[in-house]
Amino acid sequence: MDLNTGEIVIFDETTPKEHVKSAVLSSASIPVVFPVVRIDHQVLVDGGTFTNLDLSEGIIKCREQGFPDEKIIVDVIMCFDKVVEIEPWTMEIKKFKNAFEYYLRKEHLRDFYYYYEDVTRVVQGYPDVVFRHLLTP
Repeated sequence: MDLNTGEIVIFDETTPKEHVKSAVLSSASIPVVFPVVRIDHQVLVDGGTFTNLDLSEGIIKCREQGFPDEKIIVDVIMCFDKVVEIEPWTMEIKKFKNAFEYYLRKEHLRDFYYYYEDVTRVVQGYPDVVFRHLLTP
C-alpha cells in the first residue's frame, strides 16, 4: 500500500527485477515495527495494514484474461494465529454470566468476524464468481 496515495500496489510477474527485493521488503513493512520502503515516489507498507486478504486481485487477473465471472473458481485456505471458536450460549447459561464474561464473549465474536470480514466482502462484491471452498483451522 502506498502511504502517499492510499492505493493498493500489486507486485506480480510484471514487477521489474530491480524492484523485487524492495517489493518483498515492503510486504513485510509494518508501520512503527519495520520501516517503510521507498520505490520511486511511493512510500510502501504491507497491504495488511489496509486489508487482511486481497482475493480481488486474482479475480481481476482472471477477468483480464477473458474469463467470465461464472468460470472463475476461488478456493480460500485461511491460516490464523489461533483457532477461533465461539462457545454456544443458551439462555440458561447466559443468566449466570458476569460482566467480564460478556466482555470476553464480545472479544471472541470480534475476533471471529475480523478474520472472515475480508472474505465476506469479496464474496458479496463478486456474486457471480464461484467461491467453492473456505478452509479454516
